[in-house]
Order: sequence, then structure tokens, then C-alpha cells
Amino acid sequence: MTTNTTYIDYSSLVDDTPNRLSEEKSHYSLITERHIQAVWLEQKYFRALKTTNNEPITVISPGIWNSEAGPDFLKAHLQIGDRLVRGDVEIHLNDDGWVQHGHHIDPRYDNVTLHVSLWNPRREHNITTSSGTVIACSHLQDHLTIPLARIVNLIDLDLYPYRRFVGSGRCSRIVFGKMNNAQLNIFFHSAAQWRLKQKQRHLASVIGDNTWQYAGGIAQAVGYKHNSRAFLDLFCELLPFHDLPEEELLAIGMGACGFFESSCEQRWGVSTTYRNLQALWWQHQPNTLFQLQLRLDHIRPLNHPVRRLAYLSKLLTDPATPDLRQRLLYTWRSLWQPTPSKATERHLLASLLTIVPVYKDPYWNSHYTFGEQTETSDIPLMGQPLKKEILLNTGLPILYRDIAERSDPKEIAAFNAFYQTIRATPSSKAKYLRQRLFGEQQKGRMLRSASASQGALQLHRDFCIHYEASCEGCPFIDKMT
Repeated sequence: MTTNTTYIDYSSLVDDTPNRLSEEKSHYSLITERHIQAVWLEQKYFRALKTTNNEPITVISPGIWNSEAGPDFLKAHLQIGDRLVRGDVEIHLNDDGWVQHGHHIDPRYDNVTLHVSLWNPRREHNITTSSGTVIACSHLQDHLTIPLARIVNLIDLDLYPYRRFVGSGRCSRIVFGKMNNAQLNIFFHSAAQWRLKQKQRHLASVIGDNTWQYAGGIAQAVGYKHNSRAFLDLFCELLPFHDLPEEELLAIGMGACGFFESSCEQRWGVSTTYRNLQALWWQHQPNTLFQLQLRLDHIRPLNHPVRRLAYLSKLLTDPATPDLRQRLLYTWRSLWQPTPSKATERHLLASLLTIVPVYKDPYWNSHYTFGEQTETSDIPLMGQPLKKEILLNTGLPILYRDIAERSDPKEIAAFNAFYQTIRATPSSKAKYLRQRLFGEQQKGRMLRSASASQGALQLHRDFCIHYEASCEGCPFIDKMT
């Protein structure tokens, strides 16, 4: 088994898959059904979709992304030709997936009204339900607006829903149960290194100017999971206007996100601060050509998107923001040591964390949104746990790329050792992954390390997320044996 080796290169597990595509022969990126599901949900990166019968398809609603067994999207609302259609949508890489997955004999798929595949079929054939009804089909291949490799880089699968798996996976017994602690550490750190590369590549694909990449990563993080991509998009839209006053930038951001619509005005209209921002929005609205939709469910007052927009406006107008990336690189280069003490490593971590700006504001430090002033005047716009997540998901990927380019073995070893000293932030997903990958084994405690935890997240992203309902069909075990 691979598990008997002293070194496991995680990239070899994902680089040799058959579903690869390239913009250049030297660059390969993995495409999965999950990416195509995200494309369908966002309704991005394709246009002028048609059925195999050449009927135009208008997507009124892509449907609800299903996190349980059954079709990928439920209750979609479509116009196919002249017909308004309501029903489910199933996504595959190619048409063969319909029969391979047994959907043609599964009554749960009888309400599917559209089957969407990435690739054109070698030959046309009908796709039918268990009752024999022929389903409309469409293929994205000829309707994409950007190369597939770029789509893979732009879509962060961690931002999308995943199906919860009850119990432990097969890998907990067949693979990880047979590894010793040293082998586990090597494997998950290798996966974490791969994750660093993917994170940096994703950020660079969105923000080409590396001067602003760290700030863009911060913007993505302050959106939290459900609005992270929207905040990154907003950062890119507002970046050309970063010379505007902070209040005007906040007003534009709020207006573009719909916070001056009637429902919000009824709730916050008595606030003078809100009214002043609304007046600024009216001045800029005619020239604001972009709109963003945010998710507002399950949001604590401390993390309300309006507060995050206030932080974003400060970040964009801060004259020190363009220097954040250079400060990150300089801090590492100045403080890393080949054989550091624990005190030195703690100092390095603290120094890297201080680079993420923490802004004081007399209004936002005493108000959650536009309601009454709180009893405390010390409500932070940026907390320490979020700063740590920013370092893990943006700072370290940027650092790793810079260090790798210099190719100093001692510096690379120092970075790897430092990475493994950082503690992971507890979360429900971390608890879930420990159960799935290790079951009740005490070995699961290794995920308390940020490096191992990030490696587990990458393993989940590359393999588990595509086989959440069960491990059936997951190629990970075969690749490890």
C-alpha cells in the first residue's frame, strides 16, 4: 500500500485523474461534477443554452441545490422553447452518468425536467425516467464563455453546500487506520501544501495584480462562508474607486447589495447615519452598474454584512492597504529561523497576524447596524479568530508561493515546521471531518493542527464532497493502495 511509504505526495492523487483539461499542455486542472453544479447554481460562465433539439433554454430559477439523495437541483423554473417548465435538474459530466448512477430506474428522478451535461455525447440517445418519459437534455461544452481551466480556478468548492455523512468513511478503516502518526502527519501536511497552491492560484485568477491580492483575500474572508465570493466580487468592483471617501464607498457597497431597498429603509430609516449613506448612494446610483445578492439567513448581529461592508470600505481607502502583501513577505523574511524556539515561533505568528488591519470606528464599535447604540463601545470590526483564518487561507498561500520561488530548502523546511505549529480553529466542519476520516480513533486529534486540518479540508474537497451520501464509487482508497 501507499500507506507503507515514508513520503506521500498528495498532488499525485489528484493530478492523474482522467477528467483533466488545459489551456496549455503544461497546465492541468481538475474538473468535476461539483464544478458544473456550481456553474449551474451561479448561472455564470455560459450563455445561449439550448436543448439537443435546438430549443432555447431560459433559466428563471436554477432550483434549490439538493443536499440529500435525489436530483442535484429541486424545483427549478425554466422556459424551454415556448413552454414554462417546473421540475428538477440533474447534472453530470456526460450523458452516460444518468444510466451509470441508476437514475433511469429510480423514481426519485421522475420529476427531472432537464438533464445538463458538460461534454457533448459521442452519439445522441434519449434519457428517460423510470416511467419512460424522455427528458430534455443540454450540453454546456459549446456554450461556455471562458476556458474550463479558468472555471476550475474561479470556483472555490468549499463555498458550496455539502451532504453530511453519518458515521465514519471506509478510508478511516482501510487507509488511515493502518497509518502510524508519522505517516498521517506527512500525508495531511502534503495535502495542506497542495491546498496552499490551490488557494493562491484561485486568488491570482481573480486578482491579477499581486499588489492587491492579500487585500482581496481579506475581503473574501470578511464575507464569511455564504457571502465570501460576493465580497471578493465587490472588492474587485470597488477597487477602481478606492480614492473615493470612505463613506461614499460604503454607500456604493450598501446600495449595490440592496441595503437601501424599502424593506431595509423601513427597518433603519430613523437612523441619521443610514439616511446620510442613502443620500450618498442616490448620488452614485446612476453610475453604479453592478449588483450583488447577499445571503442574510443565520447571521449573528456581530457578523452582519453591513458591518463587513464598513470594514471593506476602510480597507479599500486605507493608504497602507497596497503594502499589505509586501509587509507579509518582509515579516516572514525578517523573522524566520532554521531552528526556531517556541517563543520565536509564537512571535512570528503574532507578527503575521498583526498585519491584518483592525480598524477603530466610533460608530461601528458601538452599533451592530443602524439600531440603538449598544451598552459597550468596543464591538470589533475584525476579531482575532477571523484574522487567523485570513492568515491560513490567504497569507500562508501567498507566503508559500514566494518561498517556493526562492527554492531555499532550509526556508521551505522552516515554513513547513512553522505551519504545523499553528493550532486549528475549532468548527463543526472540523468535528465532522474527524468523525468521517478517523471514526472514534484517537488519531483524529491530529486535526487540532491547522496544517492537518487544512489537509483534511482539501481531501474532503477533492474526494469526499463528490461522494457525500456514501463512499460508494470514491476513488481515494484505490489510489492509496
